Amino acid sequence: MRPVIMHKYAPDSRSEWLEYRNTLFHGPYLGGSEAPVVMGLIQQKSPALLMAEKLEMVEKEDVGRITRVRLGIQLEDFVARETARELGLRIRRCNRIHQSSSNSFMVASVDREIVGSKAGMEIKTASAPGVVKRYGDSGTGKVPESVYAQCQHYMAVMGWEWMVVGVFLMPLPETRHYIIPSDEEYQHKLVQKEERFINLFKEGRLPHLDGTDGSTELVRRNGKACIEGMLDAKEHHRMLAKKLVQFDTAVKKLEQRKKALENRLKFEIGEAEGIEGICSWREYQRECLDNKLFRKEHPELFSRYKKQSTQRRFKLLE
Repeated sequence: MRPVIMHKYAPDSRSEWLEYRNTLFHGPYLGGSEAPVVMGLIQQKSPALLMAEKLEMVEKEDVGRITRVRLGIQLEDFVARETARELGLRIRRCNRIHQSSSNSFMVASVDREIVGSKAGMEIKTASAPGVVKRYGDSGTGKVPESVYAQCQHYMAVMGWEWMVVGVFLMPLPETRHYIIPSDEEYQHKLVQKEERFINLFKEGRLPHLDGTDGSTELVRRNGKACIEGMLDAKEHHRMLAKKLVQFDTAVKKLEQRKKALENRLKFEIGEAEGIEGICSWREYQRECLDNKLFRKEHPELFSRYKKQSTQRRFKLLE
């Protein structure tokens, strides 16, 4: 089914696009960049943190100030043209924001349309070694799962049969392209997860916090200040604490088993540097400042350069 055009904006009018996109962000809608977050594929941004930003419980991160994001914007046209040239495709900018005709909470602002095909193009830049290595050889379909989820979201909204992902890899530098076919089974799972997320949004509720960096960041933002006084204990608090104790006990046992295996290998190594192809146990030099001695012998300098910070310490009381 053809998507609905929600908004048209002037070519190269990024400010107009950002303003309308921000309005959608705080409404019952999900775009392609939110799809991998909802699927739990982004370590730095959990579903709970995304929801808190959408509900304006915490301030939304301004990604436009991040250098790699600004560089990606500057390189977008170059990567699009290079990818189209390599594949012999005709492309055009898509100066519209679309809405799915079957799932109104799904919206799409795509980078490029491929002329004469039910297909589109997504442009990426990648510089972090951990991200770069998740891209396969050019011409394959091996991309990070987060990119795959984003493309499937776009194809579900637009009714496209396939997409091209054009990537500029740094610091090589190198451009690569990948062909991603429409995956109806994956899209079905994606739509279900996005629908559950939007239902929580309409109820003003957060998804369960997980153990990702994103949820940890949400906890930090939510608990910046520490006001004197304790909350009354409720049953679900006791249940969470009980589970935490159980996990803590299990982790300690696993840590002991891990240490036992490490000790056995170290004992085998003895005075050697390691075991070829298995492990190493080498000496290295480490320098550090003796704070206790420095404070004793140079109290004024220590007082001048010491840095004080306020933190919160979590401790189970049972």
